[in-house]
Amino acid sequence: MTNCGETAERQVQRGHYHSACVEVGAAVVLEEWAQECARLARARDGWEMCVHAIEKGLEGTTAKVDAGLTILTQGCTMHVQGCSRTHCM
Repeated sequence: MTNCGETAERQVQRGHYHSACVEVGAAVVLEEWAQECARLARARDGWEMCVHAIEKGLEGTTAKVDAGLTILTQGCTMHVQGCSRTHCM
């Protein structure tokens, strides 16, 4: 008597390979494949959310750096203009 829980290789070695076991094995493989596809889809969605969050964070950081550079540039310009008026140079 064969056991569908045995590996296909073992059943072939014993000469007890039934088509019912093949069908059960195929169903198991299809189920595992469906589970793996779902897992990969969840992983992809999670990855895309992380990338989107990083992009948003970089946009915010870039805006802050740009604003800081503008303020710094304005301050330097005012300082240079003030020095030239009072002959600091």
